[in-house]
Amino acid sequence: VIIGEVWEDASNKIAYGVRRKYFLGNELDSVMNYPLKNAILNYVKYGDCSILSKTIGEQLDRYPSEVRNLLMNILSTHDTVRVICALSDVDYYGKNKEQLSKLHLNDKILLVAIDRLKIATILHKYFIFSIA
Repeated sequence: VIIGEVWEDASNKIAYGVRRKYFLGNELDSVMNYPLKNAILNYVKYGDCSILSKTIGEQLDRYPSEVRNLLMNILSTHDTVRVICALSDVDYYGKNKEQLSKLHLNDKILLVAIDRLKIATILHKYFIFSIA
């Protein structure tokens, strides 16, 4: 099984000026599901379901069922802002390491982020089984 670390919609990705055919031959069996991760976190944090609905629809339409059954569905990785931070109201983006070292989640912000994470986890489990 070959799982690609493709951050976008892997069904129509263009890289280095070439449209990739990841799912149409011998390239990838599936991919990291960053689009679903981002859509769930966006929905839980901001309440806008349009991106979540669009992402799920696109994956159902564009990803072969064999691919959907092997998607690496995640909410956080070592390559992204940790999920508890992403769901907090603290702005981590665009900061350097020194600035980041001084940011902390106080108890109130942490509890809100934990509640959001619980919701995200439930949605994540639901959607990974419904799109497979």
